[in-house]
Amino acid sequence: LRGNHDNMVVVRDMDAMPNPAKDVVTLNGVNPTASLALIDMTGRTVREFAQGTTVLTVSDLIPGTYLLSVGDGVNIDLKKIMVQ
Repeated sequence: LRGNHDNMVVVRDMDAMPNPAKDVVTLNGVNPTASLALIDMTGRTVREFAQGTTVLTVSDLIPGTYLLSVGDGVNIDLKKIMVQ
């Protein structure tokens, strides 16, 4: 994970739907300048997305639990994403 653990918080204002997902996850409430990455449960970054991305393709990922990392340059917010 990027950043320092003191700056990590669980995202409550952001919606990720559907969750669990099979094909795509649509994000609402994400700062358009935020950096986005999906991290697997081993801590490995499996995918990074361009700033402003609101639809994440997950259909080619191995089913399981991932963390969506949303960074604004100061804080890193995390949201659990389930892929079926």
